[in-house]
Parts: sequence; C-alpha cells; structure tokens
Amino acid sequence: MFSLFLVKRPNRQCQGDIQWLLRTVILCLFITTPAMAALTATEPASKSVFPHQPSPASTATIETAWVDVTLRSRFSDAKTRFAAQIAPVYLDNDFKHIWLDASGNVNDAAKSLVRLVEVLAALSSTGKNGSAAPQDWLRPYQQFLQWQKKPMTLALPRYLLATDLLYSEMYARLRHDIATERFIEWDMDNDHEEYLYGGNALNDFKSTQSPWAQDITLELKTASVLPSDERAVFLARQVNALYPASSQKEPLLDALRYWQQQTDDVWPELSKTEPLLSPGMIRENWMPVLVEQLQRLKVLGDGYQADIPGRYDSQLVAAVKRVQAMHGQIVDGMIGIQTRRVLNMSPAQRVRQLAHNFRRLYHLPEKLGDRYLMINMADYNLELVEKNKPTLQMRVIIGSRDSRTPIMKQSLTSVILSPRWNIPKSIGAKSIFPKAKNNPNYLKSREIQVVNGWSSPAEEVSADQINFADFDDPSQFPYRFVQLPGDHNQLGYVKFRLSNNKAIYMHDTPAKSLFNRRERAMSNGCVRLENALLLVDRLLGSEPWGWTNKRVQDVLRSKEERYLKMEPHLPVYLMYWTVWQDDNGDLQWRDDIYDKDHLPEPERTTKLLVASKKESH
Repeated sequence: MFSLFLVKRPNRQCQGDIQWLLRTVILCLFITTPAMAALTATEPASKSVFPHQPSPASTATIETAWVDVTLRSRFSDAKTRFAAQIAPVYLDNDFKHIWLDASGNVNDAAKSLVRLVEVLAALSSTGKNGSAAPQDWLRPYQQFLQWQKKPMTLALPRYLLATDLLYSEMYARLRHDIATERFIEWDMDNDHEEYLYGGNALNDFKSTQSPWAQDITLELKTASVLPSDERAVFLARQVNALYPASSQKEPLLDALRYWQQQTDDVWPELSKTEPLLSPGMIRENWMPVLVEQLQRLKVLGDGYQADIPGRYDSQLVAAVKRVQAMHGQIVDGMIGIQTRRVLNMSPAQRVRQLAHNFRRLYHLPEKLGDRYLMINMADYNLELVEKNKPTLQMRVIIGSRDSRTPIMKQSLTSVILSPRWNIPKSIGAKSIFPKAKNNPNYLKSREIQVVNGWSSPAEEVSADQINFADFDDPSQFPYRFVQLPGDHNQLGYVKFRLSNNKAIYMHDTPAKSLFNRRERAMSNGCVRLENALLLVDRLLGSEPWGWTNKRVQDVLRSKEERYLKMEPHLPVYLMYWTVWQDDNGDLQWRDDIYDKDHLPEPERTTKLLVASKKESH
C-alpha cells in the first residue's frame, strides 16, 4: 500500500499515462478500504463568514488524496487544504524533507513556525469574559500545536514524511491567512457610514494581496533543492518574513513566553469585597497575595522581607506604584477598584491581550516612513515621529464606544486653517435643532448658519424666516447647519483632513479641559488634538511651506477658511495598542476600551463588530 507514496512525479511526456495509473491504484484503494473511500466524500461547506477560505473540490484529487493519506498515516483526522500548493514540492523532488533531518529533528525554521502558531492560537484561548471561545478557522492552529508535540517513537519514512507535510501545510495556511489579512479583518467595524459628500478618498495605503498560492510552491520548491544547511537558513528567512515587521514584535513575544509559563500556576486574587487599601494600613489576609502578585509581575524582588507582618509598607507601595504606571493609572499607591482589577488579571487574560496586540501589528506596513503621525487610541496619545524619533507628543480625544474611531492607515491630505464645520445631519438633529427651536438667539450666538444644499458657496437661509415649531421631527428638517470659523467653532482653529470617505479627521477643539480626563473616548469618531496649532507649526514650518507662527495667526485672525494641500502626503496611523513597549523598555498596558482584545463570539461572526451607524465630527 505504501509503495504508492514512493512513486515519483512523471515527466511531462508520460504524465497522462502515469496519472491514469495513479488514479486507478487510488480508486482501488478507495473501493477496498472504507477509510480511504471517506476521502472522496464531499466536505461540508464551511460556516465561516470570512471570504478567503479556499473551497475543497467535491471529489479528492490525486494530490489531495496523497497528502491526506500521508498525513493520516501519523495524524488521525488530518486533512489538507493546500495540497495544490505543497504536493508538487514533494512529488517533483523525490519526496525530500524540508523541515526535518533524517532523524526526524526539526530545523530552526520549523521552531520559528511553531512559535508564530503558538501566538496566533492564543487569540481564542479565552473569550471576553474568560470563557472558552473557539473559532473554527483557528482550530487547525491549535491542532497543529498538539500534533507537532507528538513523540516519534519509530522514525519510519512515512512518519517522517507525514511530519514534514504537517509543517508545510501549516506554512501554507499561515501564508494564506496573512496574505488575505485574516488576522486583522475583524478589526473593521461599521460605526461610520461613508459620507455622502466626502468626495473621493485618496488612500495611499490600499492593501494589495500577494499571489500567495504561487509564492508558497515556489518558496518550498526552492528550499527543497538546497543543501540542508542552506535550506534551513532560507526557510528561516521565509518564516521570519511571516512575522510582523514592527520592532514591537520582540517585546510582545518575550512577554507572551513569560505569561504563558505563568498559566501553569493559579494566579492569586485580592478579595473584591474589602475597601480601599492605603499605604501604612495593616491587612494580614491581603499581604501574602499581594506579595506573590507583585513578584510575578516582576516589580518586587524575590528577597522581599516585611518590616511588620501584614503591613502595606513602603516597599510594597513602591511596587504598586510601578504597576499603576504600567497600566496608565493614577500613581498614588492606593489599591482601589481599578488597581485591584489589574493586580487580579490572570495570566490567561494577559496572554490573550498580548496575542491580540501582536496580531494588530499586521496593520502596519513594513516601512512607516521618514515622517509620520502615530495615534494610539487605547492610550489617547499622538506622536509625530521624524527619522525614527518622536519629536512631538500630545493627548487626544477619540470616538466613544458607540462611535469608535476606526483602525486605519491614512494620509494627511490637507490642513485647513479657520475651518467651517459642516455639521453632520445626525448631530444637527440631535444637538443643534432642539436648541435652535427653544432659543431663537442660539444659532446667532454660536455663529451657526442655516444653508440649503451642498453648492459652493452654499445658499444661506435666514433663520428668522424659519419656524422651527413646524417640524416635530428634527430629522425632517430640510436644511443643514454650518458653523463659521471663530472661537465657538467645535473644530477649533484647524482641521487636518485624512484620506477616507467616512468624515474621520483630526481637529482642534475649544474644550481644552476635557484633555485632563483620564478616559477620553467621547467624540463622535474624529480625533481631537490637545495642541493642534503646535502640530500646525511643526508641519507648516518646514519645507516646502516655511510658514511662521505669525503668518498662521494672521490667517486665523482673518476668520477666512484657508486650504493647504499637503504634498507629499503625511502618513497617519490610527492604531490601537493596549500593550506595547515604551522608550524605557517597559511594557505598558491599557484598558481595552473598544473590546478588540478578544475574538467575536462564534455565533456573532457574521456581524463582526458592527455597532450603531453614526455620522461623525
């Protein structure tokens, strides 16, 4: 029976005859062996909503049958999805191993492949509430991890070949899932509809899918013909290319290794029923738990000795302050509800959070640019980076949980000084119309015009000629509102237009006091900047503009809207990192305000992160 596996792929001139012979032999095996015959059964259609999963043929092809039978000789229930890509590699090259040596030992490339699979398999280790949340499309990753650990008690040729095929199958799956953006596609949400009058988006970051299927075969064929030492180096380079390009991947991987090890032991928890713990207080039942937590969090040395048993002493307070700083909390050493929550976070929760931040690195291109803006929404922070160094930093306000600012790779296309605010219809109906109806002077006091249509310039309608009481339903109001440049304008003194059609942009704001809040997810989707004019000075003060601060102020005083097209476009990355390594080499952790550190529940994958659709400002 296993002589079938030793048939070399034929030359082109006799391929038809040999393929007919192979089909005959395989069909005989199918007829006489029920287990083989099962391979010809049509596979049920996948329930996955993701469009990129390759559909298996209704009847197993010769190559598929060969890969399946070989895999199942060692791994029961194994089934290939990428036979068309991996089978030719072996059939055309005398079934040489790619990932294993003659003794069955895997090379470094295979170990690197396993490490990447371990990270991605951890995405579904726990659900949002700590419960298991399996995903059908991730099961092959989890199954691979189990199979690759299976000891090889007898190094039979068919077992070695099956193991080598297992690694090739996983390599093909990874290439496919990364090329088709499988790991980041559920970050897309529908909180914001395309803006009817937004014009054509100028997106410099449109993703282009690589020809992954042809690449897989070419890469593995190239590896198969190289000497063993060169093959290992070549494969390691190919596998490393599957990892995200960001320098953040290494600290995240290191943290993942540590916290995955910590899952072997139960994580101690501070009681949730006891009140605030202040420095100097004595709480004997808490101290052993707190000490173990701080030591496993690596903020307290193993040699810690208490001055007074059960006392929350200065050493413990200093360690807790480090934890608070690592989690973006108020650093006061007080253990209240929020600090207790992060101290009680289990290793499994941290593993899941780290895995999701690792996968979100795939949003970033290989090269960020010499000059770009990086916005971390989870940290409410913006950085201007020039030649790999942050040169400007400021706090930001982002979309609320109901109107999330999207994760996007954008371009800054223009800077608008003294902008007019075309108030979205939903905001006009909800916020502006009721106030105008109740106060005849409201529109004038806020320098808001009523206009008809979208012509340029728009036709102004006198508010004195409108009887707002005639409209019971604000959504039926036939006009729109425009706020003129000035001190009351909710866009402040400057607007930064981005390359999307969802009316998501950055802007100034007159409500500066809001930046003092710790949690700043409160806009309708756009990003408000703490020091927008400082960013204007940095952008327009350089070539080719050369604008001075005085020139900018002159335009602002004129209250005349001024468009400045940005050439070349400046990359803007609206990202979402709840874990990252800071400039001091410390890991920073933030709350998952948008619920993106877990997979959507299996029964809800057809509604990937769909929220109420709202227009934004």
